[in-house]
Amino acid sequence: MRCKFSLCSIIAFFILGLTLFYGLSSGRGFYPSTELKVKRGYLLDRKGEPLVINKENFKAYLILKGESPLGRDWPKEIQLYLKNPLEIPKKGLFLLSERLTLEEVKKLEKIENVVIKGDLERKPLFEGLKPLIGEVSGGEGISGLEKVFDPVLKKGESVITSLDSKFLKRVYYLNKNYGEFFLKGIAQFRISTGELIAYYSQGEKDWLERQLLLGKDYLGVRDKVVWELDNSKNIERPSSSGITPLYLIKAYLTEACGKPIYPTLLPKDKELCSPSEKEIEFFYYLKDSEEWIYLTKKDDFLYVFLGGLSVNEEEYSFERLKNNLQYLVKKL
Repeated sequence: MRCKFSLCSIIAFFILGLTLFYGLSSGRGFYPSTELKVKRGYLLDRKGEPLVINKENFKAYLILKGESPLGRDWPKEIQLYLKNPLEIPKKGLFLLSERLTLEEVKKLEKIENVVIKGDLERKPLFEGLKPLIGEVSGGEGISGLEKVFDPVLKKGESVITSLDSKFLKRVYYLNKNYGEFFLKGIAQFRISTGELIAYYSQGEKDWLERQLLLGKDYLGVRDKVVWELDNSKNIERPSSSGITPLYLIKAYLTEACGKPIYPTLLPKDKELCSPSEKEIEFFYYLKDSEEWIYLTKKDDFLYVFLGGLSVNEEEYSFERLKNNLQYLVKKL
């Protein structure tokens, strides 16, 4: 016999409610322990290679229903996790462990009043990509590309970026082998498309969006910049105090192309211009810190470096530093 939609819906919600109630009251975790409910899509480089590693993480909670935890005969499977019985509350959820192996999960999920919850950890495949990739918490992207493309990634769909793993490896090893240059950030852009090909950051924040304090003319940068990660994109910056490396990059991409070219994290299907052979070079000490920023051109690529100053000023004179950076560009 068929039932009306509203009646069927009421019955279905009633059964679901009973199932969840039974799961909690019996102490059986209703969270899937062997696989996550939703698989998050991957962030990929331009050739489809993954830029992040997915790792399932499992936590175990003990459900306490008001009985005194002192003197109780706890099952041997959870005694290992109850290091100090005095810290166990009488009622509520008590975290037994936040990093379980699959073998531990299989043992604990059979124990009464134990709930197993699965979560997903995301880790960038290349060191220095974290500020760009961003972070995931509670299954949602909270920063970087993880946040920008969260609606797509949560559906299990992957996103292709403009980054190239071949060049990311070069940047990684370059920074590892030439640490004496005090590099804090490296970026490589394809001039003819504006695509970001390689990136490295020493810190936790994206240095491409960091505000710079410059004290001289810099190609008359007063234009808008479109950038996928910039929360204030498309906003005109009226003074040098609001300039970021992205504004300098956009200005030099435009200088090399002869028309507006915007930096982007997404792949382009075709070239937007034929870069001129004119030499491009910009070096400036930052007034608000003991740092410098350097931009230079080689073929169809614009290289951007952010670094710190050495204690020995003679060792890192402008000419010496410039020669060192030109050497790194050849390595890339």
